[in-house]
Order: sequence, then C-alpha cells, then structure tokens
Amino acid sequence: MATGVTNFPGSLDTAVTLLSQVNDCETLLNASITDSATSLSLVDGSLFPSAGIARIENEYIKWDSKADANTLSSLTRGAYGSVAASHSSAVDVKMTLMAGYHNVLTDAIIAIETKIGTGADTATSNDVFVGTGAGTSGWAKIVNANIDASAAIAISKLNITGTPDGTKFLRDDGSWQAASGTGITALTGDVTASGSGSVAATIANDAVTYAKMQNVSAASKLLGRGDSGSGDVQEITLGSGLSMSGTTISATGGSGTVASATADQVAVYTGSTTVDGDTDFTFTHSTSAKLLTITSPSSTALIRVTPVASGNSGFSNTVSAHPGTGGGLFLPFVAGSQSDGPGIWWTNGNYSGLAGIWLSGGFNLQGWNSSNSSLKIRKGTGTSSNGGVIFNLNPDSGYAELNPFGTSAGETTAIRFMELAANGSNYFAIKAADNISTTRTLVLPNDDPSAGDFLKVTSFSGGVIVTEWST
Repeated sequence: MATGVTNFPGSLDTAVTLLSQVNDCETLLNASITDSATSLSLVDGSLFPSAGIARIENEYIKWDSKADANTLSSLTRGAYGSVAASHSSAVDVKMTLMAGYHNVLTDAIIAIETKIGTGADTATSNDVFVGTGAGTSGWAKIVNANIDASAAIAISKLNITGTPDGTKFLRDDGSWQAASGTGITALTGDVTASGSGSVAATIANDAVTYAKMQNVSAASKLLGRGDSGSGDVQEITLGSGLSMSGTTISATGGSGTVASATADQVAVYTGSTTVDGDTDFTFTHSTSAKLLTITSPSSTALIRVTPVASGNSGFSNTVSAHPGTGGGLFLPFVAGSQSDGPGIWWTNGNYSGLAGIWLSGGFNLQGWNSSNSSLKIRKGTGTSSNGGVIFNLNPDSGYAELNPFGTSAGETTAIRFMELAANGSNYFAIKAADNISTTRTLVLPNDDPSAGDFLKVTSFSGGVIVTEWST
C-alpha cells in the first residue's frame, strides 16, 4: 500500500492511498535532518495523519507511517519532482494542498469509470447493474437471458409458493407439490430397504429357508466345499464305505481278516460286517497276534497295536484294559524289556505312574510321576532305545543337563550356534572339558550392561562364580 497511489481496481483504496488532508496542519521541525534521513521529529505532530505529504522549505516529503505522535517514519525524500535537502531544527513543516492530492483522486476516478464502463440508461424499480458488453454496462431486470448457464441460483432466491421439506417437487407453476401415488418407498419383512432412488436391501438372519435355496442336482449329495480356499458351496459325493438312506448317512463294512503282509505293504480292511458299539475292529497278522484293535466302549483303550510275540512281564497282548482310565493310543512292548517297545507307548503297567511318548528308533521323550518329574532325551544304542541320557530337564531339582554322548576324549556334548544358512554351515560351540576338578556354577548379573562393560568375577565360593558388569 503506497501513500498517494490508488489501489483500484486491484483492491480498494484507503485514506492513506488517496491522501487525507488536514486544515491548518503546521508545526516546526524538532531536530535537524540530513538529505537522506528516513524519519523526522516534530515539535507537535498531533494534527498530522498516519500518512501524507508535508513541505519543508522547497522539499516535498511523503511519510507512510508514524513511529509515535511526533515522529514521521518511512519517508520518501524529494517527492513529486522536488530535491532532497538537509533542514535545520525549528524550520516550518506543514501540509499544503498540492498537485499530488488532486492527481491521486484523478487516477482513482478514472479507474472506477474504466471498471464500470459506459452506458446512458437510467435505473428503474428492481433493476440491477449488469455488464452489457466489453467496456459497457447498464441497468436491467433479471431475466433468463441475463443468467449465465453455469451460474447457480439458490432455491430460496426464487419466487416459489409453499415450503419445501425434502419430500416435495417443484411444479411448472412455481409451487411445491407433495408426491402422491402408490409407489414403493420401503421394503419390510424378511427383506428390508428404505430411502429414495437406488438403495441396498438386507435379508434378515435365518430368513432363507431350505425351500428357497437352489435345488440339489441328485440324491445322496452333501453340501460343502472341496476346492481350496473360500468360495461357493459345492455338492459333495459320498465316497466308498458311506451310504445314505433318506436323510441318514451310514458307514458300511465290519470285522474281517486280510492276508499276510509282505515287505513295503500295508493292511487294507475288506470286511463287510457292520461295526457297532460292541464289536472289535481288527487287523490280524498271519501269526494271529493282533496288529490293530479298536475296542468296545466298555474298555478304556481306544486304539491298541500289539506286537507279534507275546507281551513281556506286565504287558500282555491279551489285556484289553490298557492304558487304564486315560484311554488313547496303546503300543505295548515285544517280549523282553523297556527297550523293545514298538515306538510310541502310553501305559501305567509295570512302570507304575509312568506316562509319556517313547521314540525307540533313536531318542525317547518321557515324563515321570510327580516324585521324579523330568524330561529326558536318550541316545539309541543299536536295537535298544534305552541308551544313556543326553539331555535331562529336571524342574524339581532346578537344572537342565547335557551329558557326554560317549566315553572317549572330546565326547562331551556341545551347544552349537549356527551361522545363517546362506553363509554356510559354520558354527560357534560351547562345551565342557573332559575332566573338571570340581563342580562350578556361573551366576550372571541381574542388571543391564552399558556400552564397553565386561563381565567381571566378584566372588567364588563353594563352586559358585558370581559376576557383575564392570567398565
């Protein structure tokens, strides 16, 4: 915003841009100024406006602001063709009517006329001022021809009778009319919808009956999905061993015997007798020893696999009550000892209170009773799975133990930390020495280390090494 320069039509003018004049506005210079000073002090500046033009001797000076009541700031020296000069204290300072005041008003008036344009008509009642062409204007009524096609006129600005409420439509006679007729405005019942125009409908839960579903293509079909992933319901065909009578599905087959098995063969049941709640379902080896028994509900064992030879002491293949009240999978031993188990067993026979899973091919994982609760991994030795304990987790005594895997030098068991597979198969291992003079226990610190700390032994007593973090 420049003093004495019109802003129009870019923006509206103010008293500063069009220059305000004050009658008898005159005082003395309070202090001398140079020809380049940008502010001056007056003896009494109370009549001087916030911006204007003053004359000191032969120089016109414009100021754009006042720092205080008696200080004119943001000076333009040598304005309107005058020459900037130094002035002594106590010389006359006054606002005089000069060409600058008239010229800025001239510029503003010309800008207004240019903006409005020319036109000689006179306004009448309800006329509005409109542009009639390039550089021309006039007074006219608002008619359709005078409204641009892209202009939007609010409904409230139109002369329409009645009151709109969101449900009425506008008639061609300029009035609001309520909708009438019997058109559907909502759906109720099992399928619901509401609102005007195109709206979504909702089917109520449990509203679609079997009768309203797609017909099944044939009898004896089940509904489900055989393809992977989610998708449409599909028809499932009954496989062998199943039959459907009416709406009931039954399993077919019964007890029977298969021929003796040879290498790489499995037993396949071929019986035709119906299996009910009181019949064993049995695969039989050629030696007549049971290979698989599903016992009746009166027995606690659900599935029992019995070895070919007679059972050992306490584990007879003729006993049908194993494994006691727990039930489950029962794989008893061949004759002999615990090492002759078929691979997985669960029992409370000779080994009273003993229960677990036995992996006789290489290692065993077993849980003992509450008096000796431990988890052990054993090393298999030839045909026996009852080798030495390699790993022993004993929660009752509070330790986890790695035992040597042999008796020769260097055969203590190590813990290996492997590198990434992409980098190779190298590892970092920690293991015990072959001969340890006394038992030692390393106690780690209970706090966090700082950068650069190392592990320091603070005490050693009774085989216990206590450490702390130290710098």
